[in-house]
Amino acid sequence: MIRKTSFILLSVLTVFTIQPLFAVGGSTELIDTPTAEVIDYYATQMNFRFYSNGGILSRVGFGVFKGLNIGFSLDVDKLVGTLNPELRQPTLNLKYRLFDGAQQIPAIAIGYEGQGYNYDTSTSTTNTYTEKEKGLYLIFSMETVAKGLEFHIGTNINF
Repeated sequence: MIRKTSFILLSVLTVFTIQPLFAVGGSTELIDTPTAEVIDYYATQMNFRFYSNGGILSRVGFGVFKGLNIGFSLDVDKLVGTLNPELRQPTLNLKYRLFDGAQQIPAIAIGYEGQGYNYDTSTSTTNTYTEKEKGLYLIFSMETVAKGLEFHIGTNINF
């Protein structure tokens, strides 16, 4: 009985987790790539990424004005497991949607993401991440060919 209840609960949670991926309006990020979509005014978004050695990267974003998102990221190495967790300095995330797009013109967003992940502990002098932060980025997003099929192209520079 417990297994059946756990399976049903897990199935329902999976459906509610996957459903936003297919929602109309797009996602603010595809895997590691930002898009021109922003969080709605007054909305909040939370993301978690698990990576090697028990690390967790958590992100929280807020829609503070129409088209403007502000948030922060927090990286904790060794949180999952028996080792002592190592907290990294939180970083700022910003995104502003410059243009909503038109039929033949893509939506445009500019942003800043200061969080990398998988902190390099192999040498004490580097103090960097193996997966670098995005830094300053510019993204163009456009729905083409079919409804819900979006293309995103952009560039970034990290410091």
